[in-house]
Amino acid sequence: MAGMPASLTSLCASVTVPQPCMLSSFPSTALYENFDNGTLKVPPPNESVNEWPLIGDKIFNAWSNASRDMEGDTVAFGYNLALAYKPTADINLAVTYRSNVDLNEEGTAKITAAPFGTLYNGDASVEVPLPAALNLAVSKTWANDFTLEFVYERTFWSTYETLDFDYTGAGNAFVPPAFSDPLARDWKDTNSFRVGATMVLDNKITMMMGFALDETPVPTEHIGFELPDSDAKIFSMGFRYQQTESLSWGAAFLYDSKETIDLTRGAHSETGSVLNNGGRFSGGGAYLTTVGVAYEF
Repeated sequence: MAGMPASLTSLCASVTVPQPCMLSSFPSTALYENFDNGTLKVPPPNESVNEWPLIGDKIFNAWSNASRDMEGDTVAFGYNLALAYKPTADINLAVTYRSNVDLNEEGTAKITAAPFGTLYNGDASVEVPLPAALNLAVSKTWANDFTLEFVYERTFWSTYETLDFDYTGAGNAFVPPAFSDPLARDWKDTNSFRVGATMVLDNKITMMMGFALDETPVPTEHIGFELPDSDAKIFSMGFRYQQTESLSWGAAFLYDSKETIDLTRGAHSETGSVLNNGGRFSGGGAYLTTVGVAYEF
């Protein structure tokens, strides 16, 4: 978003001065981090799962007895379009569009299940879309020391309809249906709304804060233990200190508060899933803190 204040950007890396976090509508962050790392895994359960009332031991045993570990790589291309307009000296308008990119990972997968051991270890592939996103942003500055920003983002998650692993190596006949059958996802397009403020207190200190409403694309009938995402409220704040003309440093803090999800008995798409018995996901969220330094040459 050329011309927009820095506090509208996402949380920067630790090697730069952090800005308040205005996170994108990206509920499957873990999924795409795994793509970046070249891995897709169904991890073992946490011991706390075994303590869930009534069904915890059943889930823990089933989850522990089977796992999939896939490693691979992919190359994909997309495009970004951006337009910035400054109607007056104190107002900025911007529109950005990121195209859909289909990430087709090819590599090897290993499936294990107790007490049988390794069921499959060979070639595999899977395709997951990185959805298109449209951003509309506006900012206004008063007296050169206070800027208020608003961003609307539409993320087109409806392109994620199924998750389908393809096993092409020897022994693929022994892959259990739970790992080979396509899994319905049917994610929905989402809206995110973000507000940010930047205040220049003096020539050295700049304060920033933000708030965001972030929708989840995951329908409750397709929710799973690997990604029990829900709508979120995101709060952030930070500061930057200009030590010298070339050196600056700062810190930022973000709190991501996830809403509770109530599951209706018999409403889950997988009739054999323990989630079809109903239940609740609660207590989700995250805290994120960064400290960074920037030096300009």
